[in-house]
Amino acid sequence: MSSFQPGPAVPALLLAAAALLVTPTTSRAHALLAKYHVLPGRKVQVDCRFDDDTACPEARVKVLRADGTTLVEGTANSRGVFVFTFQQPENLVLDVRHPGHRVNPSPRIRAEELMPSYADHVRCAFIACLPPPTSPLTAALLFGGYAEGDRRETTNEDVEPLKDGGREAPVGRLLLGVGLLLGLAVTFLLLQHVRAWRAGRSKASPGR
Repeated sequence: MSSFQPGPAVPALLLAAAALLVTPTTSRAHALLAKYHVLPGRKVQVDCRFDDDTACPEARVKVLRADGTTLVEGTANSRGVFVFTFQQPENLVLDVRHPGHRVNPSPRIRAEELMPSYADHVRCAFIACLPPPTSPLTAALLFGGYAEGDRRETTNEDVEPLKDGGREAPVGRLLLGVGLLLGLAVTFLLLQHVRAWRAGRSKASPGR
């Protein structure tokens, strides 16, 4: 009675099947991906990850302008995150690499996507230049005193010497400035009135 003995082709087939099962999984685990998010304050966050959703630390990120020049470049942190700041809205290209890997195609950021963040930054910068609505200046002009939000407990170190006959110096200076403005306005109106009166007299004088 003859017994079956596996030939050398059987182990080879098993090894080939195992290679087919392992190879796609390995290649998928090393595919590099990158996504970006536009943040307030003229900032963009780039998330570098493998396609199995694991972070890709030390990924090299280079931000290129439309003409190919480099805006900024750097390395992602331990969470695979890289944040950069742009000066103005413009078309940008992200070149993201890791040893042996590269994001392809390179993500592109349109200038229109950066415009809201840029406009918000300009608006906040403009508002920061204005005095707050509860500032002493606003309160002194409208109510003749300090704003309610600026009242606090004072110590001897906080008290400044009083000037202008006992009035607090800041308020006295503000009232003086308002008085000067009102004086200039009254003087201007008086001059306009005198000019009109003289013009009326000059028209009446030729008849004499």
